Amino acid sequence: MAIAANAQSTPSHDDLVDSIFDDISKLQDEKAKAPVKTAPRRTKLTPTKLTANEQHFSKVFGVKPVSLLDHAVPVFTPDDWPEEVRGFIPQPDPGYVFRPDILEMAVWSLVNNDRPISMGPTGSGKSSLWQEIAARLGMPFFRLQLFDQMEDTALFGTVKIGDTGAMTFDEGPLPMFARHGGVLCLDEFYRGPVQVVMALQEALEDNGVVRMPTYVGEFAGRVVKPASWFRLVATDNTEGLGDMDGHHVSGHRHDTATIDRFGTAIRVEYPDRAKEQEILVKRVPKLNTDVAARMLDVASLVRQAYKKGEIDLTVSPRTLIAWARKALYFGDEQVAFAYTYLNKLPDEDRPLIEKLVAKVYGSDA
Repeated sequence: MAIAANAQSTPSHDDLVDSIFDDISKLQDEKAKAPVKTAPRRTKLTPTKLTANEQHFSKVFGVKPVSLLDHAVPVFTPDDWPEEVRGFIPQPDPGYVFRPDILEMAVWSLVNNDRPISMGPTGSGKSSLWQEIAARLGMPFFRLQLFDQMEDTALFGTVKIGDTGAMTFDEGPLPMFARHGGVLCLDEFYRGPVQVVMALQEALEDNGVVRMPTYVGEFAGRVVKPASWFRLVATDNTEGLGDMDGHHVSGHRHDTATIDRFGTAIRVEYPDRAKEQEILVKRVPKLNTDVAARMLDVASLVRQAYKKGEIDLTVSPRTLIAWARKALYFGDEQVAFAYTYLNKLPDEDRPLIEKLVAKVYGSDA
């Protein structure tokens, strides 16, 4: 169990299951009572003027912007980029489903170089959001995974000494993308050591530059003035606070001066049920809608148990997609669920999840 308790006060699994169902019912009631959001002033899609190499937002992304202002967004061709980064342009994923509630601000912040950071729970689509935007705009994209023991070299590059004793420098992703342009995604920002993240301070400022660190010898202090279409974005599971609940081991807490440098913060929560079912069916096209509905019922219950601190592992949209693919292969949702999720749990967490599954599939599941 995620939260220790003595034997006398620990509720039974049946009590926990009933409590989770009650919580979900209350959330649904609160959502039904919530005030309706005020509609935007515009009542129809209003296109803006286009210049060379621009297209309207709705055409590029296939959805209407929430503001109904059909922005002009740049669309690049491979020839617009130097050869050094041209190979990093991703292909659009035809099965990807954009979420209109966050897409418009994400695109605006990227195009306008507002140094956006996407925050939210594991597997919610924080990184894929930036990759798919870059793919639609035709921009090079590089996803740099930050980790606890990383050093400056992972960002800036390494110094090498040749056979003749001459010193050369192999550029890392930060100066390379700054020099040539494209989107550099600092993935799981909270995992980066403080001393490494601090080296990004100058690059994260308005009109910032990349200053080479002292370890690069004769190259130290050199300044890379970023190309006009260089963009830094980041993702984070903890809002920069590090590991607050034991779910993000090795996470670092970053100071407010660092977090404040990100101009736009986008919350990427798990989508609502209708959108999540759309994503699931589109990612796994042969999945029966009734099967998808049962999977979403299980996911809802598991997530509520996770929020209550009863278990340490949730079911993310990424988990759902993996479960659906296995269910198609095995022809058995229960077996697929075990291989995808249940087998990852410690023994003390499994009985609760098995009871939640039985609530959806029946007592014989």
